[in-house]
Amino acid sequence: MRRMVLASLGRRIGAMAIDGLVCVGLWWLLLKSGALGGDLAKVGRPTLSALGSLWDSGGLARAAVGLWTVCAAVQGGLGSLQGRSLGRLALGLRVVDRWGMPVSRVLGAARGVLAATGAIVLGAGPGFVLVSRRQRALHDLVLATFIVRRVDG
Repeated sequence: MRRMVLASLGRRIGAMAIDGLVCVGLWWLLLKSGALGGDLAKVGRPTLSALGSLWDSGGLARAAVGLWTVCAAVQGGLGSLQGRSLGRLALGLRVVDRWGMPVSRVLGAARGVLAATGAIVLGAGPGFVLVSRRQRALHDLVLATFIVRRVDG
């Protein structure tokens, strides 16, 4: 049987921060290019009046949906590459199944979409790491996956 060395909380948070910056950066580029709607591209600095005009035009909802879509695509797409994302790759982490094998493309993509959904819902998915006995996020518990530093055996 394979012995898994689980990733430390610090490395997991670091990988999540890198992945979050990638998601927000891509979302901001799409927002400013007008790909999420013309009125969103006109927003300059995020002031209360700018947010108010976005709220009135329905643009804030489109911006939020755009952010979720970018995060789901980045996490799902990169997660389908055997559980690697840019953050996990930079910090030497990977996602494995309960037997210590790299996740399949389908499981990796599903995990990415669930992770993005959990993160958008007030950090419910990643926040579960703080109360879980083995420091696993909610999407990891649902899909029986682990973030590991290495697998021996």
